[in-house]
Amino acid sequence: IFSVARVPRGEWRGGSAVFQIRSLLAARPGSDDVCYARGRDYLAPLIALALGRRVIFEVHGLPASPREESALRRIAASPRGRLVAISSKLSERYANLQSPISELLIAPDGVDLRRFTPPLGHHEARRMCALPLDRPLVVYVGGLYAGRGLEELIAAMGRAVETLHATSLPPQLVIVGGRDESEIARFRALAQDCQTQATFVGYRPPTEIPKYLFAADVLAMPYAARVETPGGEDTAAWMSPLKMFEYLAAGRPIVATDLPALREVLTHESNALLAAPGSTESLRHQIERVLTDTSLAARLSQQARADAGAYSWERRAERILNSLQ
Repeated sequence: IFSVARVPRGEWRGGSAVFQIRSLLAARPGSDDVCYARGRDYLAPLIALALGRRVIFEVHGLPASPREESALRRIAASPRGRLVAISSKLSERYANLQSPISELLIAPDGVDLRRFTPPLGHHEARRMCALPLDRPLVVYVGGLYAGRGLEELIAAMGRAVETLHATSLPPQLVIVGGRDESEIARFRALAQDCQTQATFVGYRPPTEIPKYLFAADVLAMPYAARVETPGGEDTAAWMSPLKMFEYLAAGRPIVATDLPALREVLTHESNALLAAPGSTESLRHQIERVLTDTSLAARLSQQARADAGAYSWERRAERILNSLQ
């Protein structure tokens, strides 16, 4: 319902500030204008407030500096401003600052349900991904950096193979992610050490991710107690991972780490099974439960798909915009 004007960010000195100013200049003046920003780009919202426009600013972490904290306070204090937190745990952190910032709207991240409609069947998805048709697949999608729990997942899969091999074909781990072969090599060596049957797909563009999720018997999200971004920030206490919502939309059983931030969306024994952080044995046990209990797997899958509907980007946008009315 609106046109899109693309503004080049540029590589010049002070590029972020110039980009934000140019973005505001590209907007047509009008009473319905909303400046929507996130991350560390708070200059544009401050200028927009000064120009009489409405502002929505998404926080995905705590303020990185006193200047940023001051900017967020100005937005929160304005009747035309609104701060949005991606989880209630993050909102609580703002309420517990030395000078609290309260009344943040809580809006978890979401998913484009159109990418998962209609759903693909197991065999169709596996043929499209060139994955085995004859054995259970545990699929992980995401980065291969610190805090993703891949070490525990690979070890857990090695032990699950030992347990399940006597009754069926051994399950196979499929890891979709990795920026280059050097990043993947460490985990490939670990899989060999743990005797884990693993396929490393490497990076795939977002448009291809749904078919890998549909191919799974289990979708694994084994975060560690400390979860670092590529820049080194620990977000375990308040994160809202995009892949969690894509996992739900795929309608496959989810095994995830039992972290407070994840429990805002995932419920043990309802739409997921939750394992103790850092515990290979707990993770193995929950994966084995899904692979050996077809009724449990079906129930988790059905509830996950049903719950995904509450987290569409459209519903999220409506809620955020309505908060400004």
